[in-house]
Amino acid sequence: MLLATHTGNLVKGEVFPVENNSSDGVFHFDFDLVVKLLDYRFTLLHLRYGVEGYPASIFPYSKVCDELGLVDYRNVFGRHALALDAQDETQLLEALDSVLNSRTTRDILKTLMTQAQQFKR
Repeated sequence: MLLATHTGNLVKGEVFPVENNSSDGVFHFDFDLVVKLLDYRFTLLHLRYGVEGYPASIFPYSKVCDELGLVDYRNVFGRHALALDAQDETQLLEALDSVLNSRTTRDILKTLMTQAQQFKR
């Protein structure tokens, strides 16, 4: 809701499950930036955590990883990815804050807002 308010409802954030593999105790969610006017969706980060909640891993968009200086991490799919790991709620909120307030995220939001405003005219 805060993102939509900040962008004048041009860009909204949506969280949704991307895999139904909770039978193994692991949950996966994506956080997307959505511009309904353009029928456009951009995945900013992927969140993974177990049935206990923590630890949790955030896999941000690659340019955010570059900006934050993240190190290589072998993810659940067997591919290498860059992640922010959180051992508790405080660390998770700090990690989300660093991704959402990164220069890269702000630049992406600015571009999406500009595109939506031009389409709206």
